[in-house]
Amino acid sequence: METLSDSSNALLHRRDVVVTLQAPSNPGIAAVTTQLAEHFKSSPDAVAIKTLRGTYGKQQLTVTASIYDSAASKLRIEQKPKVKEAKK
Repeated sequence: METLSDSSNALLHRRDVVVTLQAPSNPGIAAVTTQLAEHFKSSPDAVAIKTLRGTYGKQQLTVTASIYDSAASKLRIEQKPKVKEAKK
């Protein structure tokens, strides 16, 4: 794992990072979340993946993520998924 960009955002209580990973295929958001949490010494509940992009022909992924100070900060700031209403 190589860190391309690492910036701190004190107002939102998070770090915005861009990293590259070497992987033969896309490992998925859950696996990348745990890898980022271990690498940056954080809780997996406090990591939000923004993008996970692979380059065709290369075994390299570019990940854009936000690492919050706590899970409560993440829940307060991150957008919640929409819930579909049942048809009447």
